[in-house]
Order: sequence, then structure tokens, then C-alpha cells
Amino acid sequence: HHQRVFTLVGNSALTFLVRKERAYRNDFFLCENNLCIDYIRVCDLVDDCGDATDENSCENHFLCPDGTQFLPLNQKCDGTIDCKDFSDECNGECSKRIVSGGHYRFFAWFIGSFAVVFNLESMICSLKKLKDCEKSLQLSNRTMILLISLGDFCVGVYLVAIAAIDTFVFRETYCTHQFSWLTSLKCAILGCLNTFGSQLSVFSMTSLSIHRVYGIRISNKYLNQKEASVGLKIFLSIKSVFFIVIALTISLIPLLADLEDYFVNGLAYHDSIGLFIGMADKRMNTNALSAFYGRMKDEVLSWKLINEMMYPLFSHDYNLKTGFQRKVHFYGNDGVCLFKYFVEKDDPQRIYVFVLLTINICCFIAISVCYTIIGVAAFKSSKFLAQSVGPTGQEVRQRNKKMQRRIIALIMTDFVCWVPFITICFLHHADVIDARSLYITFSIIFLPINSVINPLLYDDDASIITALKSILALCNPRGAVRRFFAVSRIEKEISREVEIIPDAANLSPAIVQARL
Repeated sequence: HHQRVFTLVGNSALTFLVRKERAYRNDFFLCENNLCIDYIRVCDLVDDCGDATDENSCENHFLCPDGTQFLPLNQKCDGTIDCKDFSDECNGECSKRIVSGGHYRFFAWFIGSFAVVFNLESMICSLKKLKDCEKSLQLSNRTMILLISLGDFCVGVYLVAIAAIDTFVFRETYCTHQFSWLTSLKCAILGCLNTFGSQLSVFSMTSLSIHRVYGIRISNKYLNQKEASVGLKIFLSIKSVFFIVIALTISLIPLLADLEDYFVNGLAYHDSIGLFIGMADKRMNTNALSAFYGRMKDEVLSWKLINEMMYPLFSHDYNLKTGFQRKVHFYGNDGVCLFKYFVEKDDPQRIYVFVLLTINICCFIAISVCYTIIGVAAFKSSKFLAQSVGPTGQEVRQRNKKMQRRIIALIMTDFVCWVPFITICFLHHADVIDARSLYITFSIIFLPINSVINPLLYDDDASIITALKSILALCNPRGAVRRFFAVSRIEKEISREVEIIPDAANLSPAIVQARL
């Protein structure tokens, strides 16, 4: 051809020189299988030669081990699985575990173990003291402390279980087996356990604070001198069962089969099925069904219908009868199996999540307001004694300062645990930040830390807790450790104030001084 020059070098390599703009140029690439392609198709992440020789020498891609996929470098370790064997996300550079990072694994074992031991001791102590409670105040306080300890104990068990499964079961193999864990019943149970414990603890703390304010503000004789009646015992039993049932219901609702269209995150298919890699959400499943069945109505399919329609696609060709797909449940959104607090604008479960977050915000506000009222009432009840000159006035002033510090400590522990977390949940939903990487931080440190602090704040009678405080006080008798653990006596001080405050205004200074 007059527009082309063909040359043969060594009987092996053929070069095409194509005439363009009065010059001959080499615009073709010769594949090892003697196929010629345009140079613009070299290093384009597509095997145009058929033997991958146009891509093998390029440095702009990551080659999946099966040799069939060339991925851009920015798709490696981007959090999205592209290779069928997960190698783009499960490799030496970015492989992950259930609890990634040595410091997180340390905190998981540390916080979980202390939460289990402290709250178990607190529960045993509360059960022993319940039968000895003669006053209404004592019985009510001890019942709520028992529920708080039960909830925090469940959170501690959850944390220890997560740490144990990460350390002894999966370790570095979790990344390639993550969907077998995220779809498992064990993950669902741990997620329910953590949610149940957290909500039971929050409801019990709120009830305890409201109960004390009611005792101060409503009746002068309420809880102070009233004996624990049978009616009160029945009421507290019903209230305890109610809190347990509500917390359990909140944790189990996302797993109900009738509500799977709201809470199931997606489907994980059998490893032999290459159509989907990783988890396939509703959109991906619907697109595959549209391509297979042809034109479909523009409507959202239910998971039940998707399961039925997907079966003919794979059952015969892959010899799969059942079990070729598994549901990624509500708690399977991350390896730590935490309640799915971080939701997107199009997540159907967002309403349920925000209702629960709103309830927790209201509980935190109620706790803060109640203990503020208790602190103000305590200050007013002893104000005239604090203004007196002498040892009595000085003692009252010092006690008021301690009370203020203890109430602030109680409020701040709840604030630090929940307010930053709830704020980040709303920022994630508003697309201001991507908070999914923070699941591990909140599930291991911020949310469970209250389960360790609560028994120190609310229960001063358990022997292990008392021994720990004594040891730390001896190690640092004048330092911050002793001052911090002194905060744990807030329950006794507040209980004492509840007895004094209601009728303090009606008593003579001498009697009030004697009570103080």
C-alpha cells in the first residue's frame, strides 16, 4: 500500500510505519501474539492484546492475582473491593482485622475486662444488699444500680468477645473472610448484646436521677423515712422488667425478618459467583436482574423478591441449591458489629437510628438537669450554715464544693461518651465528614469507657472496687488519682442530700447542723 511501509527485522518483529502529514510514524504496538493495536490502547487498563502484553510493562495499575483485572492505582486500598480474591484491599499495605491496630486491641481487652469484673462485683453486691434495704430510698437506689451494672456488664462481655474473636479466631485472615463474619449469627448476637447493655444502662441512669429529684421536689417525707412497702417492691420489679424488655426490643427490631427491607444492608454471594464482588446492595442486585430479565418496572424490589429472582441466575450453572447468598444484617456494617449509627441519606434505617439517637440525647439532658437540680437544692439547703463563721461554716462550704465537683464529674462522663459521638453521627448524615473509619474508635474506647466508670461512680460498696480505690489512693495519696476516685462517693453524698434537703427549710439550724 502506498501509504504504508512494512519492515521485517530478524524474521520476528513487524513494524508498521504509517504515513501521516507527509511523514511516516510508528503508531502501532505489536503484541507477543503478533496482534497489532494502536499505541493509544497501551496501558489503558484493558487487555487489548489478549495476552496482556500491552499492560504488563505498565506502572499505572494494580494487577489482580487472577490476571483478569487491571485496576487504577487509586483503587488499591480505597476501601472498596474490586478483585475477586479481595487482594486489592487485603494485602501487606492495607489489610484489616476486626480490631485493627495494637492500641485498639489493648483497649478492647483492658476496658472490656475491667467492665466485666467491676460490674459483676457490683451486681453481686447489689443482689446481696437488696434484701437488707429497709428504706424506700435504699431499695430504689440499689435496684437502679443493679440495672446499670447489668447493662454495663453486657457491654464489657461484648468488648471481650470482640477482642477474643479477633485475637484467637481470625487475626490476619479476617480481611479475606470478612463477609462470613458480617453475615454470621455470632456478629448479630454481639451487636444485640452491646445495644441492649447500652440502652439498659442509659434508661436506668435516667430513671435513677429523675427518681431522686422527685424525692427532693415533691414530698418532704418521700424516700427519707418511708419504709420499703410491698407496693414499692412490685413497682420497682415492673419498672426493671419494663426497662429490660424495652432495651431488648430496641436491639432485636433490626433483625426481624418482616423488617429486612429496612435493615438488611445487602447480600454476600458464594465465592464461585463472580458477578458480585463483596457485598451487593439493592441497586446492584436490581441492575443485574434488569440485565437478565429485560425491562422491569421502575420500583424498589423487596429482598424476598430479589432472592427469588436471583435463584434462576446461578442455581443451575453453578450447581448451587441453597446458601449461595447470605444477608449482611444491620449489625454487619462493620467488623465490630456495632449498631449502625452512621447512616447515609438514602439508608432506609436512618429514621430508626435517629429516633434512638434522639432518645439518648433526651436521656443525657434529663440526667444533666436532674443532677444540676440536686446540686442547687443541696447548696440552698445549707446556704445559711455556709455563711456562718467557724468550723461549721467552713465544713459546709467544703462539702458544697465537693458536691459540685462530683456532680460535674458525673455529667461530664456522660457528655464525653455520647455528645461527640452523636454530633459525628449527624455530621456524617449531612455528608460533612465520612465517619465510617471512626466505628472502631467509638466502639472500643468512647462508648464502652462509661461501663468502667459507672461502677466507680455509682457503687462504693463492692469489695473489688473499694480495694482498687484504696490501692490507687495509697500509690498517690495527695494526687489526681485520689481526687478522681473521690468522685465515686457521689451516690452516697447525693443520697444523703436527698434525706436532708426536703425538710431542711422547716428545721432549726441546730438540727440541720446535726444532720450535716
